[in-house]
Amino acid sequence: MKQYEIINAYNALTSIAENQNINDDQQWELFKLRKFLRPHVEFQQEREKLISEKYEKFADEEGKISGKPYNDYLIELRDLGNMDIELDEFTKPVLSHKGINFLTMETLENFIEFQN
Repeated sequence: MKQYEIINAYNALTSIAENQNINDDQQWELFKLRKFLRPHVEFQQEREKLISEKYEKFADEEGKISGKPYNDYLIELRDLGNMDIELDEFTKPVLSHKGINFLTMETLENFIEFQN
């Protein structure tokens, strides 16, 4: 699995938190899933901060980076997101698809089992 898939799933879990079709037990399962993914999100945030600090010296007065340093910055961010991550085993929560749009389901399909 790619790092960016984990980050996208973590963020998508936020988008379904207020779904009225998700009962308390399912909310608990989603909470556990989000907690399981959190260390990967924190790793992403730490690495992004280090990458940003590395390229600060190339920023102009407005904080913008351009040219080759900007391209190198983007490459490092892309490479971070494309890292292969081996997740520990986890049990996918089972949820109804009601009230969840297909884009969110697509983002979460490796993490949640959606039922009709």
